[in-house]
Formats: sequence, structure tokens, C-alpha cells
Amino acid sequence: MIPGPEKDNTIFIILGLAAIAIIAIGAYIYLKPAPQSEENPWVSGGEEALSPNATAIIVLSEKCTDCDSAARLVEKIRQDSANLGTNIVDIQTAYDSSEDGRMLIIRYNITELPALILKKEGQWDGRLLSMWVDGIGSVEDDGSLLYREVAPPYVIVESGETIGMVEAVEIVPESCEGCFDSGAFLDSLEGYPDYVHFTEVTRFNESNPGARALIEKYNITKLPVVILNPGIGAYKVSQQLQSVGSQEDDGWLVLREIPPPYYDVASATVRGRVEIILLKDGSCPDCYDAAAFSDDLANIFGMQITNRTEYDVSSPEGRALISRYAITAAPTFLVSGEASAYRGFGDFWFAKDNTKESDGWYVFRDVNYIGVVYKNINESGTG
Repeated sequence: MIPGPEKDNTIFIILGLAAIAIIAIGAYIYLKPAPQSEENPWVSGGEEALSPNATAIIVLSEKCTDCDSAARLVEKIRQDSANLGTNIVDIQTAYDSSEDGRMLIIRYNITELPALILKKEGQWDGRLLSMWVDGIGSVEDDGSLLYREVAPPYVIVESGETIGMVEAVEIVPESCEGCFDSGAFLDSLEGYPDYVHFTEVTRFNESNPGARALIEKYNITKLPVVILNPGIGAYKVSQQLQSVGSQEDDGWLVLREIPPPYYDVASATVRGRVEIILLKDGSCPDCYDAAAFSDDLANIFGMQITNRTEYDVSSPEGRALISRYAITAAPTFLVSGEASAYRGFGDFWFAKDNTKESDGWYVFRDVNYIGVVYKNINESGTG
């Protein structure tokens, strides 16, 4: 058998080396971390994203079945997918007790649970990225989005402690029609945007021995009152609540500055039910509308108006008011002393030349300040 010519394998070697190089380059591009510069290759602007489809991985703690902020965030993104250019098509769940869960916690240095990891091929839509880095989480070195600003309740991975479990106590008077609704207030905290998680809500009537003990312990002067345990401190809304309450030595927060009407414990009376008297001048059709002005004032302070009475300056009742309070201009109005129960009312009222009389009534006198048409009242008590 005549031997054939020897094969020249050089070309195959070259092609093989080229293939290996291409694979190596591809692997490097795929595995390399995202640069930490402003030119992040994982970000794109809306329509330029390769695909809107993403996968959500939620890592949960078995210690807290009520820690659901990650699931709420996923639902928010799904509901607003068109505006965020991101469509979550797959949701996976892992627990901290599982091997997968522990690997994810280590891989992404997760410190609080629940955690949320968003993954997708290609670049993220810039609209989602803007929202994410503005207060939700971080962009990781593999391009994943990690939920780091975890809303309570949550579990601290290192200690296993659950943060944000809130207990509440309400103390309500036996009777106070139209007073602050503490139950509705707590319901509002449970909803958007605070999502406060209450593990227990106890409601006492004022006469209950437990209520009396708390009233004495915290020197409570107004009812209804809401008292919250230290768990409320994990929520952003706690900063607002502290502005109307006091943090006690035991860490509980007593909401003291409740809006009127309220029950005054010391006097056993309801404060904040306001009466208004309007003094008009029928002979001045062009004069300002004191009723509308007093309504605006009541709305500003959230006053509960229980009675409104109108008199003309020429009526016996009108002349009696003019004489008693030395009123010199009309139209005007008077507000009962219960207005003092409303926070900031006194500062507003006395900023100009208005007065509070010896019987507690407030008389509006500064008509010049508001720049309206009015009539001077002569010595006879008429306009």
C-alpha cells in the first residue's frame, strides 16, 4: 500500500486556538464585574433594554412569616411594569435555612431578611434603575439588583432578631362624640405607605383599671390616646409620630398631641367643640363675607363647629355684643374659648390686633389687616 501524503494539521491547530480564545473572551465578558464608574453597562435607557423579562428571587426567614416587604415590592414592580420597562416573569423563593438560601446570603452579603434579588439577561431599564438606586437597593457586580433598604418588619441575619413588631394600646373615654378616632388612626398606619405591622392591639375604656394605671404611669391628660411599643421606631413614620408624642423611659411612645375634640382627663370635659357668632351689617351689601372668612379659619385648624349664630348690628343681640366687647367695625365674628384647644390657634390669633375677652371669647378685630370692605360702628352702635 502506497502511503498517502502526511496531513498538515497546522490550520486545525490555529482554528482550535482561535476557538479557545473566543470562548475565553466570551467567558471574561460574561463573568467580569460591572465597572463602578458612572458608565454602568448594566443600565440602559428604556427602549434600549434587550429584554424586559426578569426573575425575582426572594430569600425569607422562617422566623418571620409576616415579613413581606419583598413580596410587596415585587407586586409593585409587576403592577407598574409598563412604566418601569421590567416584567417579572418568574418568582423563586428560598429560606435562610436552605442551602440555596445560605449561598445567596453569603454571595450577596445579605444582612436583613426578607431579601429580593432581581436578575435578567442584558441591561436594566433606566427607569427601574433610577428608582432602585434612589432608595431601594444596590446594583451588584453581576448586574443583579439587590433590595437593601428593607422595610420592617425584618430579621437581622447575624442575630436572628426580628425588628418592627409593634404593640399598640388605645385608651378611649366612655363618651366623646366626634372625638379623634384612635382605631381608624391605627388602621391607617397599617396601610400604604407605612405598612406598620401590629402584633397586638389592646383597647381600654377609661374606667378600666389597666387604663387608669397607664394614665397615671404616663401622666396622660387627653383621651383618646395611643401608646406604641419600641418596635414603632423601625418605621419611618415614627419620626412624625415623635413630633406629637413623647418617648418614655421604657421606650414606649405616647401620642399626646391628638387633634380636638378630645376628652380632658383633669376636668372630665370634652374640649374643642367650637361655637361661632357672626355679626353682620345688612346695610352694607359690599362688605366682606365674615362667614366665609370664619369658615376658612375653621378649616385651617380643623375645628369642629358645633353651633353658628348670626346677628345683625341693628338687632338687640347685635347691639348687646357691640356694647359688651366694644366692637368698632362690622362685619366681624367671635369664636368661643374652645378654639384654644387647637394647636397654633393662639399664635395665629394674637399675631395681629385680635383679642381674647375675659369670658374666654375671641373677637376678630383686625379687618384692616385682611384688606376688605367693612363699616365703622358709630357710638350709637350701628354702622
